[in-house]
Amino acid sequence: MTIYTRIGDDGTTGIYKGCRVNKDTPLMEAIGTVDELNSTLGVAVSFLQKKSSHKKIIDGLYQIQKDLFTVGAVLAGSERELRINPTSSAKGGLRGARNYELRIKELEKQIDEMWEKLPPLKNFIFPGGTNLAASLFLARAVCRRAERRTVGLKKYPILVKYLNRLSDYLFVLARYVNYLEREKEIVWAE
Repeated sequence: MTIYTRIGDDGTTGIYKGCRVNKDTPLMEAIGTVDELNSTLGVAVSFLQKKSSHKKIIDGLYQIQKDLFTVGAVLAGSERELRINPTSSAKGGLRGARNYELRIKELEKQIDEMWEKLPPLKNFIFPGGTNLAASLFLARAVCRRAERRTVGLKKYPILVKYLNRLSDYLFVLARYVNYLEREKEIVWAE
């Protein structure tokens, strides 16, 4: 079996229910950006692999990557993912609209816990710092784009809410990582 099928050589791709759509549609832009976000988080995790002290962060990012696969599935037409009984997600996937609300609350709790430990933010800061923090800042920017693309579809407000909160989480996590590594934030001052 080979990875290439040549089916998409005409500029279309397959989504759920056997439909084919053009690869440059707003829908595919949203799905592609969610995929890009997931890959960007994979880069962030790669910076953590050798640091057992960051196991909680690694586990959190893996959970978000699982969430993003489900977000992509919903965008691709698997509305079933929004209707499944929330208790059926024993393997940690993000299934059911109620579970999105629970994940959003979980992200908010983690944001609040990290924010309490951080120095107050009085100015804009440059994205950067450690390799991990810089990759998280990049993931936040990609997440914002995924949110904009999803808003443009005019469907699934719960996905928009989740992506919005996720971008907040990634921003705070990037700051928190720099804080843990004693990396000074660079303030933008004009």
